[in-house]
Amino acid sequence: MLARMRAALRRLARFVAAAAGAILVALILLEILLRIGLYEALPIPIEASIFTMDAPGKLRLRPNVDVRSRGGEWDVRYVTNASGLRDGERESLRVGSWGERLSAARQDVKSPWPRVAILGLGDSFTFGWGVPFEATYLIQGERALLDETRRPAICIAAAVPGWGPTDELAWLRENWDDWAPSLLLLGFVAGNDFFDTMVGGARQFEVVEGLQIPKSRNRGGIAAIRAPLRRYSALYRAIAALSPGVEMRLATRGRQILHWPVNDIYRRIPPAETTAAIDSTLRVLDAIRAFASERGATFAVTVIPGRAQVHAEDFSLFKSRFGFADADLDMAAPQRALRGWADARGVPLLDLAPPMRAAAAADTTRLYFRNDSHWTPAGHALAGRLVARFLIDRALVPADSARGPADPG
Repeated sequence: MLARMRAALRRLARFVAAAAGAILVALILLEILLRIGLYEALPIPIEASIFTMDAPGKLRLRPNVDVRSRGGEWDVRYVTNASGLRDGERESLRVGSWGERLSAARQDVKSPWPRVAILGLGDSFTFGWGVPFEATYLIQGERALLDETRRPAICIAAAVPGWGPTDELAWLRENWDDWAPSLLLLGFVAGNDFFDTMVGGARQFEVVEGLQIPKSRNRGGIAAIRAPLRRYSALYRAIAALSPGVEMRLATRGRQILHWPVNDIYRRIPPAETTAAIDSTLRVLDAIRAFASERGATFAVTVIPGRAQVHAEDFSLFKSRFGFADADLDMAAPQRALRGWADARGVPLLDLAPPMRAAAAADTTRLYFRNDSHWTPAGHALAGRLVARFLIDRALVPADSARGPADPG
């Protein structure tokens, strides 16, 4: 009897070992297939391998890449130039206080007037995450300025997803002379740009195989398993993309109510570290303003709202997901801090929250993706029109540009 039980246990052990081996081999084969092309062929999100880390905390876009990005609500390509920007080649621009784009796509209008060179500085919003390049708000603004002023305004996006104000200042110091704009337009994201300053900007990320991977702040427990899987396994990334709830439960250890420090900026009574982050961020903005001023450029700020500040349904989701009550929140706090800073220094500032909120209330068209925090093409188009009108109304394009004489035939 005992011998039969031992024999049965040995058979069971061999079966379990064989099954485990077969599963392991299948997983390895699936990982290989995903890496050699199956990932792109399947209808699952594709992360864009566009990043490089030139030095610790020095996050940049890989130059001369053409990669696909597919999310649940978009399927686009990101193309960068030799300078690592999502725009035309630097060699096709005349560097100077007035730039001239030689790209055939923007040479369909002849004008005797000088052309405005605007350098747009920012993160994933200014980059245009999830939308074609032509749909980004800077290019939409460029077209709107042309329609309004009859002068091509060259808008160049110096933007990397994951950047914060400290990263943007560092890039300016290294690259200003290559572009020398007449106007520096910062796209400041109301919530997370304060947080980015607090955590060191791009130092919160590492780059693996061209992908931007957040560093784990908790190296023990589940995070110790999740972090390497997220970095190195295409299979894990595919599962996480198809079942975001799995990734969220691993990231939060199953907690129903999340605490993300980035959201503390909206608290009516923010914690001390958030107040310190605001002060640090405003000092960085002072440094950017001084840098531009010393080089003869005008500095202006566009404040980009979070989707919970625009769509009512997103605000309700924000409260339930993060456990906020109405009494806990002051959703205008980020803009108020920025407005006070700008008014005290005479910096032109455009707050996009009120007009975008009004547009969202008047129309069912989504300005933000439902399952992502970024603008849809409709959001970019509205922002582009608002930015163009702001630049004209505040005389940030030369005064003689407004409705100049008709272009010569």
